[in-house]
Amino acid sequence: TPFDETHGVLSPDARLLAYQSDESGRPEIYLVKLDDRQRIPVSSSGGRDPMWSTDGASLVYRTQAATMRVAIDTTGHPAGAPVAIAAAPDATLVGIAGDRILARVGGDTPPAHAVLTLEWSRDLQRILGPPATALPR
Repeated sequence: TPFDETHGVLSPDARLLAYQSDESGRPEIYLVKLDDRQRIPVSSSGGRDPMWSTDGASLVYRTQAATMRVAIDTTGHPAGAPVAIAAAPDATLVGIAGDRILARVGGDTPPAHAVLTLEWSRDLQRILGPPATALPR
């Protein structure tokens, strides 16, 4: 289209595409149902950087004032109005894990380094050694 459409992200089930468009004159969040190409507006007060929850039941995005979450029903439509979940307008959404949202807040300078451990229990066992066997009574 002639508009700036960016930050496209597929839903976990690959049925919906959430994206940011400036068609209204400012960035807003939209959904497209991939089976029939139906376009569905999500935000109406601005929106940037959409991100799906891991189960695909909600969409998180940023506005100038807050981080918002909107439930998405099984038909691919918003199920109610978006709700502010954090008043951090300068937050950069990094990821979602379950009901936790990972965001970097403040400044444009990225962190010097970060460590993410996925197999933490295996790393802990490597550091501490195997569990002790039960002592007889």
